[in-house]
Amino acid sequence: MALEPVDPFVRATETARSERPEPPGGWVELSASVMARVRSSVLPSEPLLTFAADGRPDQDAAGSRTYVSERVVRTALRELLQSSPSHAPEGLRLLVDDGRLTGVEIDLVAAYGTVLPALGDAVRAQVLDLLRGLLGPDPDLGPDDVVVAVTDVAVGDPRLV
Repeated sequence: MALEPVDPFVRATETARSERPEPPGGWVELSASVMARVRSSVLPSEPLLTFAADGRPDQDAAGSRTYVSERVVRTALRELLQSSPSHAPEGLRLLVDDGRLTGVEIDLVAAYGTVLPALGDAVRAQVLDLLRGLLGPDPDLGPDDVVVAVTDVAVGDPRLV
């Protein structure tokens, strides 16, 4: 007859290795619930039409079109709007009609002392440059289609508030 180890750690390790644990009850249901929550946390994204250098949506002789995910445009805009200590985005809405970006609405928090009209003009120009870089020159999307509203003012860097 073999002697059992005296050390409790060794006994616990051997016991744990010798047991064949059963999967926890309800694992399939739990897994489905977790996956449903993950899927619901991802925002849906529409494809946005891109434009050729001449401003037409047709990219080749066959008339094929290219699209960019709305999620890509939204992420690029958020990064742009968070790049300066003078302002931070509070809200961002992309207006889309039949796969075409028709406008952008931006709510900003500005740093106290910022000249607000100049900030609005600068942000509008930066947003239009970014959109032209991502989607191409849409002849129907201009400065009037980018609405910038300052919804709050913060002392210091609004990105840290």
